[in-house]
Amino acid sequence: MKKDYIKFRHNYIYVFFMFITFVPFTLLSLWNLDHIRTERISTFNENLTRFTHNTTTENIQRQIDDIELVFTILTSRLSPAGVNRYIKNADGMIGIMISSMVPSLPFFNAAILSDVEGNYVIYPPVTLNNYDVLTSPWYPDIKHQSGVYYSKPYDNVTLDKYHDTVRPTITVSKNLFNTEMNRYGNIAFDLDLESMSKPLNSIIAPFGGRFMVAANDGTVIMCSNAKANVNMSVPLEWITRSIEDEGHFYDEKLHQYIFYNTFSNPSWTTFTVVDKARYDMWVDEIPHSLIYMIIISLTVYSGLLFIAHFYIRDLIRSLYLLSSGIDYNDKNRDFENLYENIRKKNKALNDAVRISTEDALMNIGNRRKLDDKLECMIKENKSFWLAIIDLDNFKSINDIYGHDVGDSVLKYIASIGKSIMEENHASLYRFGGEELMVLFSGSDFDTYMNALEAWRIVVAQRQWREKNLRVTFSCGFAEYQPGDTGQGLLKRADLALYQAKSAGKNRIVCTSS
Repeated sequence: MKKDYIKFRHNYIYVFFMFITFVPFTLLSLWNLDHIRTERISTFNENLTRFTHNTTTENIQRQIDDIELVFTILTSRLSPAGVNRYIKNADGMIGIMISSMVPSLPFFNAAILSDVEGNYVIYPPVTLNNYDVLTSPWYPDIKHQSGVYYSKPYDNVTLDKYHDTVRPTITVSKNLFNTEMNRYGNIAFDLDLESMSKPLNSIIAPFGGRFMVAANDGTVIMCSNAKANVNMSVPLEWITRSIEDEGHFYDEKLHQYIFYNTFSNPSWTTFTVVDKARYDMWVDEIPHSLIYMIIISLTVYSGLLFIAHFYIRDLIRSLYLLSSGIDYNDKNRDFENLYENIRKKNKALNDAVRISTEDALMNIGNRRKLDDKLECMIKENKSFWLAIIDLDNFKSINDIYGHDVGDSVLKYIASIGKSIMEENHASLYRFGGEELMVLFSGSDFDTYMNALEAWRIVVAQRQWREKNLRVTFSCGFAEYQPGDTGQGLLKRADLALYQAKSAGKNRIVCTSS
């Protein structure tokens, strides 16, 4: 009985341990599921709101602004006499402006110039029977006596000559006033909605969305497929729900998410429409994956607990054997000793790597580290600059003052160089003897040149204890060109260094090719 009790107690403790381990894991997993889902919903709304706003501004508002500008320029050059002459004879400066403007501007199909009596001229010329300008759907009513007026979509008979079917169009017009503010006419243009839709053809909405522009009667006047907007419309409910400058809502009947931007003049609304299926796919993609991962993790974790129950001591023993020859029979076999041994080995390894890649005298990278860094930067094929620094007359310094002074000079130059170059995100290396290399990541030539010049000046102005000792250096500076090899770049920098030496030393010479 006692043996069974001990076994039961052991199993109870083991099950309890598993329980208290799984509960926090489960709670954290559920919280992560909810948090990720909330974040993805927020990302969905932010991306589509930003897309709708940017597309509206760049592709629709810009065209509206251009149309307003055309009217401003044109009405400033019109006069009652010029309008009457053009209506009667279709000539004069006004005719030249209109005939050049309509074909050249992508958002205009035709122009209509009329006077207050209803006399008019259409460009391009077309013959219309029983056509009354003053009662046309596009003619501004009393509420739009001034300013630019955008009509509602209507069947435009003036386009019959250019299309097989009558297509809905919008006419934009403006009343003309003389200096006494008396109205003497009207200038109007039929909008080429198909051409105005062309900037939308290359736009891909996020989440498989569709971008379109609708008038306040629901008629779709522009969309990414310019020919598809014929006879298309959006529910009037969308127009009535678009009450802010921008916003979004969900259409429960059509199962679509709607993001919108509104205009005051013209009374248009831009929409980005995303199906609920796309929304669900985006929102639930990661949570579903996370659920599967949680299930797999719980399964694996349960198995590991059972394995650990029987093999944890052998695991620790094996880790000791792998940590470079620890005699686990003479030590406490626990993770603290294992960690301490691994920490010491890791420190020794880091020290060995540092010693093999760092110059002991100057505490900067050595030739090996330079070669590795140069090879890496060439593989990345990004812009960078290489400078070769060579001390002037260094052999005579060693001969006259001794190698101890020469070493002090090298240390000083390296320390000054490091302090200046590190501020400019550059790396410093000893190439050999008194030669140093500097690698600048980027293409900011002026900054790099100023840093090298500051280094040169500081070194040249240093006052040494040794009598008559003056230290300067020369520098060759070259830019990496696509296709360069390491040797080719070094050769160009070395040639620039040679030119600096030949020109009198204590100077920097740059070559970019």
